[in-house]
Amino acid sequence: MDESLKKHREFLLAATQKAQEEFDKSVLWLSSGALGVSFTFLKDLIYANQIESLWLLLVAWMCWTLSIFAVFFSYHFSRLALKTTISKIDNGTIYDSPVANERFATFTKWLNRFGVIFLFVGIIFIILFSYFNLHNKGIINGGKKITTNRNLRFNAHHRG
Repeated sequence: MDESLKKHREFLLAATQKAQEEFDKSVLWLSSGALGVSFTFLKDLIYANQIESLWLLLVAWMCWTLSIFAVFFSYHFSRLALKTTISKIDNGTIYDSPVANERFATFTKWLNRFGVIFLFVGIIFIILFSYFNLHNKGIINGGKKITTNRNLRFNAHHRG
């Protein structure tokens, strides 16, 4: 391989590494931010005695928490893959048994995928939670509040 192509390859490897780091940071930031915004939404817009479909919110929170953990663990396994490769290069055993390094790289790849999947699944659940709560309070329904049997039972129980 000629020298200019070798330099270009090194540049591409560095750019790939940088892009992956930024992607991981973005997933981490979005999942953490979504948790914070949903707490604010719950506190400011939904009154505790009028929450509909709370399970949707809990699933969203669980997904974002799993997304955060997936990104953290992907950082860990990525670091292990790099350290293993460096150690094999230093020992001159890089071509002997690539299995350990491939295992860490595979874990990293799957954890990154899970981080993104959990982020988007959490977004879907918070959209559903928001829709049901805002719609039933008349915010989305043109100002007409929808009263469900559960609301009637809840209100009757707390009035009497």
